[in-house]
Amino acid sequence: MECVVPERTKSVSGVERRWLRTNEAANYLTVSEDHLKSLRQKKRGPAFRKVGRVVLYAIEDLDGWVTSYRPRGGAKCADERKGA
Repeated sequence: MECVVPERTKSVSGVERRWLRTNEAANYLTVSEDHLKSLRQKKRGPAFRKVGRVVLYAIEDLDGWVTSYRPRGGAKCADERKGA
């Protein structure tokens, strides 16, 4: 699996957004919404908050989770294998 850090998202008004709903967070991480939900249920995914019935992810939490994520089996990102 290739390690990719996505670009920050902008709202329609051009202002940087801080919170994403599950479908938006899944798109931001380039994973399926079902996969993100599964990670959340297993307590292996990025930090989230619930506001009523709405699950929200802070973009900074998504970025931090991607940076620290280690696939099962200990695979590393290409830049880590090169010693960068």
